[in-house]
Amino acid sequence: MRESSELDCAKQLGEAIRSEERERLVLQSLLDQLEDAKEQVTLLTTRAVPAGTMTNVGQMVDTYEKNVEVARKSHEDAMKLVEVQREKYEAARKDRRVLARLKKKRWAVWNSEYSKEEQAASDEIAARKTSAGGHG
Repeated sequence: MRESSELDCAKQLGEAIRSEERERLVLQSLLDQLEDAKEQVTLLTTRAVPAGTMTNVGQMVDTYEKNVEVARKSHEDAMKLVEVQREKYEAARKDRRVLARLKKKRWAVWNSEYSKEEQAASDEIAARKTSAGGHG
């Protein structure tokens, strides 16, 4: 059961990591688009252009900036989720390892006790044979 819990946590961690990577790529793409838009503004300010064009480009830059902020927040949330899932995975892994060590110790104790019982039984049988053989 602990192994399945660890496996489930590992799957969730993997999904969180892939999601974070997608969010990071989206953010990087939007940052690149914003940079391109700002370069267009710089180029347009060096020459005479219609006011409507400047307004449109300015609105485009504003939209990219808003999109970048949304993507940045989404990426931060994804990174936080990765950390939460990593902690859950580590806890499940630790639990499984602790239980495995406890099982191993319990088995060793049982085996030792069983060996003592077997030895005592063997000793008793040997003692009976010896005492029976000595009287006859």
